[in-house]
Amino acid sequence: IRNMVRSASGTVAEPGRNVRQKSGLNRSILDQGWGMLRQFCGYKTAERGGQCLDVSPRNTSRECRKCGHTAAENRVSQSRFVCVRCGYAENADDNASAVIVKRAVDSGLLPVEALRQHALEAGISVGSLLASRQ
Repeated sequence: IRNMVRSASGTVAEPGRNVRQKSGLNRSILDQGWGMLRQFCGYKTAERGGQCLDVSPRNTSRECRKCGHTAAENRVSQSRFVCVRCGYAENADDNASAVIVKRAVDSGLLPVEALRQHALEAGISVGSLLASRQ
């Protein structure tokens, strides 16, 4: 969020362009309350024995979910993704969401069903299982 609302004013030597439009966009971004949404999701999932992880969004729209190749050329258009290495093609948003899930899983997040199954096998609650993993 912080990077999305950075100033467009630039410097004295190189003034920014479309400063008025950027300030309007910044206001809209901040009005949405994404920081509060993240905070609410964090404590609500913790209350229910889940995890809420922050996943780096960097290059999620440029990374191929199949081979992992990252390139600006992979993003053919706003809505289309085609990997220049392996040729995999998909809707860009669907590809990016799969990359985000993969990053979450790689960072140690287990799907809810797996957490429940592990807790059931151990005879403990999901919250206790999560606490023991930290």
